[in-house]
Amino acid sequence: MNRPFILSLACSLALGGTVLEVAAQTTTKPYAYTMKITPSRPKGSLAEQMSKDKTKPSTTVYTPCNDESELKQDVVAFKLDYDAGKVKTNKDKTKDRSDIRDVYLFFYNPNALGVLADDPNWASNPFSPPCLQDPLNPTSAVVPCDPKVWAVVRSAPSSGLGSSGSIALIPLAEISDIDPAIHLYLSANENLGSGKISEQLLRSYIRFDGAIKGVWSLTGIIASSPTTATATNTTPVDFTDPATWAAWDTATFMLGTPGVAFDQPEDSKTCK
Repeated sequence: MNRPFILSLACSLALGGTVLEVAAQTTTKPYAYTMKITPSRPKGSLAEQMSKDKTKPSTTVYTPCNDESELKQDVVAFKLDYDAGKVKTNKDKTKDRSDIRDVYLFFYNPNALGVLADDPNWASNPFSPPCLQDPLNPTSAVVPCDPKVWAVVRSAPSSGLGSSGSIALIPLAEISDIDPAIHLYLSANENLGSGKISEQLLRSYIRFDGAIKGVWSLTGIIASSPTTATATNTTPVDFTDPATWAAWDTATFMLGTPGVAFDQPEDSKTCK
Protein backbone atom coordinates (compact mmCIF):
# COMPACT_ATOMS: atom_id res chain seq x y z
CA MET A 1 0.00 0.00 0.00
CA ASN A 2 1.28 3.46 -0.85
CA ARG A 3 1.02 5.90 2.05
CA PRO A 4 1.75 9.64 2.07
CA PHE A 5 5.35 10.23 3.01
CA ILE A 6 5.36 12.86 5.72
CA LEU A 7 8.48 14.78 6.50
CA SER A 8 8.15 16.70 9.71
CA LEU A 9 10.87 19.04 10.83
CA ALA A 10 10.39 21.22 13.89
CA CYS A 11 13.35 22.83 15.47
CA SER A 12 14.02 25.85 17.58
CA LEU A 13 17.31 27.68 17.36
CA ALA A 14 18.17 30.24 20.00
CA LEU A 15 20.03 33.05 18.33
CA GLY A 16 20.62 35.96 20.67
CA GLY A 17 17.25 35.49 22.33
CA THR A 18 15.50 35.02 18.97
CA VAL A 19 13.73 31.72 18.29
CA LEU A 20 13.67 30.45 14.68
CA GLU A 21 10.93 27.93 13.95
CA VAL A 22 10.92 25.76 10.81
CA ALA A 23 7.39 24.71 9.85
CA ALA A 24 6.50 21.09 9.15
CA GLN A 25 6.53 20.05 5.51
CA THR A 26 4.44 17.34 3.89
CA THR A 27 5.38 15.46 0.72
CA THR A 28 3.07 12.94 -0.98
CA LYS A 29 4.73 10.17 -2.96
CA PRO A 30 3.27 9.76 -6.49
CA TYR A 31 1.28 6.58 -7.08
CA ALA A 32 3.31 3.79 -8.70
CA TYR A 33 1.24 2.80 -11.73
CA THR A 34 2.35 -0.31 -13.65
CA MET A 35 1.50 -2.16 -16.86
CA LYS A 36 2.93 -5.44 -18.11
CA ILE A 37 1.77 -7.55 -21.06
CA THR A 38 3.05 -11.10 -21.55
CA PRO A 39 2.14 -13.06 -24.69
CA SER A 40 2.32 -16.83 -24.37
CA ARG A 41 1.96 -20.08 -26.27
CA PRO A 42 -1.04 -22.05 -24.92
CA LYS A 43 -0.30 -25.68 -24.15
CA GLY A 44 -1.13 -27.87 -27.13
CA SER A 45 -1.20 -24.93 -29.55
CA LEU A 46 0.71 -24.66 -32.82
CA ALA A 47 2.63 -21.77 -31.24
CA GLU A 48 3.91 -24.17 -28.59
CA GLN A 49 4.90 -26.66 -31.29
CA MET A 50 6.74 -23.94 -33.24
CA SER A 51 8.74 -22.97 -30.14
CA LYS A 52 10.29 -26.46 -30.16
CA ASP A 53 11.40 -26.11 -33.78
CA LYS A 54 14.85 -24.48 -33.78
CA THR A 55 14.36 -23.27 -37.35
CA LYS A 56 11.39 -21.09 -36.34
CA PRO A 57 11.36 -17.68 -34.57
CA SER A 58 12.21 -17.96 -30.89
CA THR A 59 12.54 -14.39 -29.58
CA THR A 60 8.88 -13.59 -30.17
CA VAL A 61 5.71 -15.64 -29.79
CA TYR A 62 4.99 -17.05 -33.25
CA THR A 63 2.05 -18.99 -34.67
CA PRO A 64 2.03 -20.21 -38.29
CA CYS A 65 -1.48 -18.90 -38.95
CA ASN A 66 -2.38 -21.76 -41.31
CA ASP A 67 -4.63 -24.06 -39.27
CA GLU A 68 -7.79 -24.74 -41.25
CA SER A 69 -8.92 -27.71 -39.16
CA GLU A 70 -12.15 -27.73 -37.21
CA LEU A 71 -10.20 -27.88 -33.94
CA LYS A 72 -8.30 -24.59 -34.08
CA GLN A 73 -4.85 -24.73 -32.47
CA ASP A 74 -3.52 -21.58 -34.13
CA VAL A 75 -3.87 -19.35 -31.07
CA VAL A 76 -1.97 -16.96 -28.78
CA ALA A 77 -2.69 -15.97 -25.16
CA PHE A 78 -1.96 -12.71 -23.33
CA LYS A 79 -1.53 -12.14 -19.62
CA LEU A 80 -2.13 -8.66 -18.22
CA ASP A 81 -0.57 -7.43 -14.98
CA TYR A 82 -1.34 -3.82 -14.17
CA ASP A 83 -2.05 -1.34 -11.42
CA ALA A 84 -4.23 1.61 -12.42
CA GLY A 85 -4.70 3.00 -8.92
CA LYS A 86 -6.05 2.19 -5.51
CA VAL A 87 -8.76 3.60 -3.27
CA LYS A 88 -7.43 5.43 -0.20
CA THR A 89 -9.27 5.88 3.08
CA ASN A 90 -9.11 9.37 4.56
CA LYS A 91 -8.90 10.13 8.26
CA ASP A 92 -12.63 10.83 8.30
CA LYS A 93 -13.27 7.34 6.84
CA THR A 94 -14.33 8.71 3.44
CA LYS A 95 -12.98 7.06 0.29
CA ASP A 96 -10.53 8.83 -2.00
CA ARG A 97 -10.42 7.58 -5.62
CA SER A 98 -8.25 10.39 -6.97
CA ASP A 99 -5.33 8.03 -7.78
CA ILE A 100 -7.39 5.77 -10.06
CA ARG A 101 -6.77 6.12 -13.80
CA ASP A 102 -8.24 4.60 -16.97
CA VAL A 103 -6.86 1.58 -18.83
CA TYR A 104 -6.61 1.38 -22.64
CA LEU A 105 -5.71 -1.73 -24.60
CA PHE A 106 -5.34 -2.14 -28.34
CA PHE A 107 -3.85 -4.42 -30.99
CA TYR A 108 -1.82 -2.73 -33.72
CA ASN A 109 -0.95 -4.05 -37.18
CA PRO A 110 1.59 -1.88 -39.03
CA ASN A 111 1.11 -3.91 -42.22
CA ALA A 112 -2.49 -2.71 -42.64
CA LEU A 113 -3.26 0.12 -45.05
CA GLY A 114 -5.33 2.01 -42.51
CA VAL A 115 -7.11 5.12 -43.75
CA LEU A 116 -5.60 4.69 -47.21
CA ALA A 117 -7.79 1.62 -47.79
CA ASP A 118 -10.90 3.76 -47.20
CA ASP A 119 -10.07 6.14 -50.05
CA PRO A 120 -12.35 5.41 -53.04
CA ASN A 121 -10.20 7.63 -55.26
CA TRP A 122 -7.01 5.63 -54.76
CA ALA A 123 -6.49 3.85 -58.08
CA SER A 124 -4.42 0.99 -56.59
CA ASN A 125 -6.80 0.32 -53.72
CA PRO A 126 -7.26 -3.47 -53.32
CA PHE A 127 -10.52 -2.78 -51.47
CA SER A 128 -13.82 -1.31 -52.66
CA PRO A 129 -14.81 1.28 -50.05
CA PRO A 130 -17.01 1.89 -48.27
CA CYS A 131 -16.65 -1.47 -46.52
CA LEU A 132 -19.58 -2.87 -44.54
CA GLN A 133 -19.60 -4.84 -41.32
CA ASP A 134 -21.81 -7.37 -43.10
CA PRO A 135 -20.99 -7.31 -46.83
CA LEU A 136 -24.27 -9.09 -47.58
CA ASN A 137 -26.35 -6.45 -45.82
CA PRO A 138 -26.28 -3.04 -47.56
CA THR A 139 -27.69 -1.34 -44.46
CA SER A 140 -25.04 -2.63 -42.06
CA ALA A 141 -22.50 -0.31 -40.44
CA VAL A 142 -19.54 1.06 -42.38
CA VAL A 143 -16.20 -0.15 -40.97
CA PRO A 144 -12.54 0.43 -41.89
CA CYS A 145 -11.57 -1.71 -44.88
CA ASP A 146 -8.11 -2.52 -43.49
CA PRO A 147 -7.83 -1.33 -39.86
CA LYS A 148 -4.44 -0.78 -38.26
CA VAL A 149 -5.95 -0.68 -34.77
CA TRP A 150 -8.29 -2.98 -32.86
CA ALA A 151 -9.36 -1.40 -29.59
CA VAL A 152 -10.20 -3.87 -26.82
CA VAL A 153 -13.32 -2.40 -25.23
CA ARG A 154 -15.54 -3.56 -22.40
CA SER A 155 -19.08 -3.29 -23.74
CA ALA A 156 -21.94 -1.90 -21.67
CA PRO A 157 -23.03 -4.49 -19.08
CA SER A 158 -26.12 -6.38 -20.22
CA SER A 159 -29.07 -6.77 -17.89
CA GLY A 160 -29.62 -9.96 -15.97
CA LEU A 161 -28.49 -11.58 -12.75
CA GLY A 162 -24.79 -12.34 -12.76
CA SER A 163 -24.16 -10.70 -16.12
CA SER A 164 -21.15 -8.41 -16.38
CA GLY A 165 -21.26 -7.61 -20.08
CA SER A 166 -18.58 -8.64 -22.58
CA ILE A 167 -15.45 -7.48 -24.34
CA ALA A 168 -15.47 -6.29 -27.94
CA LEU A 169 -12.70 -5.68 -30.48
CA ILE A 170 -13.42 -2.40 -32.29
CA PRO A 171 -11.70 -1.89 -35.69
CA LEU A 172 -10.17 1.56 -36.25
CA ALA A 173 -8.30 2.78 -39.30
CA GLU A 174 -5.58 4.71 -37.44
CA ILE A 175 -4.28 5.54 -33.95
CA SER A 176 -5.90 8.97 -34.35
CA ASP A 177 -9.31 7.27 -34.47
CA ILE A 178 -9.07 6.02 -30.89
CA ASP A 179 -11.64 7.92 -28.81
CA PRO A 180 -10.31 8.24 -25.23
CA ALA A 181 -13.85 8.69 -23.89
CA ILE A 182 -15.24 5.55 -25.57
CA HIS A 183 -12.54 3.03 -26.39
CA LEU A 184 -11.75 2.06 -22.81
CA TYR A 185 -10.66 -1.35 -21.59
CA LEU A 186 -11.28 -0.45 -17.95
CA SER A 187 -12.54 2.99 -16.99
CA ALA A 188 -11.63 4.62 -13.69
CA ASN A 189 -15.30 4.51 -12.69
CA GLU A 190 -15.49 0.74 -13.23
CA ASN A 191 -12.21 0.03 -11.46
CA LEU A 192 -12.91 -1.29 -7.95
CA GLY A 193 -9.71 0.37 -6.78
CA SER A 194 -8.03 -2.75 -5.44
CA GLY A 195 -4.64 -1.85 -6.91
CA LYS A 196 -2.78 -4.63 -8.70
CA ILE A 197 -4.80 -6.68 -11.20
CA SER A 198 -3.70 -9.86 -12.96
CA GLU A 199 -5.88 -11.41 -15.65
CA GLN A 200 -5.88 -13.38 -18.88
CA LEU A 201 -7.13 -11.31 -21.81
CA LEU A 202 -10.57 -12.59 -22.85
CA ARG A 203 -10.03 -15.19 -20.09
CA SER A 204 -8.54 -17.55 -22.68
CA TYR A 205 -6.50 -17.63 -25.88
CA ILE A 206 -7.25 -15.65 -29.03
CA ARG A 207 -7.70 -16.78 -32.63
CA PHE A 208 -6.68 -14.49 -35.47
CA ASP A 209 -8.72 -15.94 -38.34
CA GLY A 210 -8.89 -13.39 -41.15
CA ALA A 211 -6.19 -11.16 -39.62
CA ILE A 212 -3.38 -9.93 -41.87
CA LYS A 213 -0.12 -11.76 -41.32
CA GLY A 214 2.87 -9.96 -39.86
CA VAL A 215 4.37 -8.74 -36.61
CA TRP A 216 1.54 -7.38 -34.47
CA SER A 217 1.65 -5.69 -31.09
CA LEU A 218 -0.63 -5.41 -28.09
CA THR A 219 -0.27 -2.15 -26.17
CA GLY A 220 -1.65 -1.30 -22.75
CA ILE A 221 -1.77 2.29 -21.49
CA ILE A 222 -2.76 3.70 -18.10
CA ALA A 223 -3.78 7.33 -18.42
CA SER A 224 -6.52 9.87 -17.74
CA SER A 225 -9.58 9.95 -19.98
CA PRO A 226 -11.11 13.42 -20.50
CA THR A 227 -13.56 12.74 -17.65
CA THR A 228 -10.87 11.51 -15.27
CA ALA A 229 -8.53 14.36 -16.19
CA THR A 230 -11.20 16.90 -15.25
CA ALA A 231 -12.01 15.16 -11.97
CA THR A 232 -8.37 14.74 -10.88
CA ASN A 233 -6.81 17.85 -12.45
CA THR A 234 -4.44 15.72 -14.54
CA THR A 235 -3.41 15.81 -18.19
CA PRO A 236 -5.81 13.97 -20.54
CA VAL A 237 -4.37 11.13 -22.60
CA ASP A 238 -2.85 11.80 -25.99
CA PHE A 239 -2.17 8.51 -27.80
CA THR A 240 0.72 10.09 -29.70
CA ASP A 241 2.45 11.46 -26.58
CA PRO A 242 3.84 9.00 -23.98
CA ALA A 243 4.37 11.93 -21.60
CA THR A 244 0.60 11.80 -20.95
CA TRP A 245 0.69 8.13 -19.98
CA ALA A 246 1.07 7.10 -16.32
CA ALA A 247 2.37 3.63 -17.33
CA TRP A 248 2.44 1.50 -20.47
CA ASP A 249 3.79 -1.62 -22.11
CA THR A 250 3.88 -3.14 -25.61
CA ALA A 251 4.29 -6.82 -26.47
CA THR A 252 4.88 -8.11 -30.00
CA PHE A 253 3.86 -11.42 -31.57
CA MET A 254 4.03 -12.83 -35.10
CA LEU A 255 1.24 -14.23 -37.24
CA GLY A 256 2.43 -16.39 -40.14
CA THR A 257 5.19 -14.24 -41.62
CA PRO A 258 7.09 -11.03 -40.69
CA GLY A 259 5.11 -9.10 -43.30
CA VAL A 260 3.18 -9.22 -46.57
CA ALA A 261 3.79 -7.77 -50.03
CA PHE A 262 1.39 -5.18 -51.41
CA ASP A 263 0.80 -7.14 -54.64
CA GLN A 264 0.51 -10.48 -52.85
CA PRO A 265 -2.80 -12.32 -53.48
CA GLU A 266 -5.29 -11.16 -50.85
CA ASP A 267 -6.23 -14.66 -49.71
CA SER A 268 -2.58 -15.41 -48.93
CA LYS A 269 -2.17 -12.30 -46.76
CA THR A 270 -4.56 -13.42 -44.02
CA CYS A 271 -4.61 -16.07 -41.33
CA LYS A 272 -6.68 -19.17 -42.06
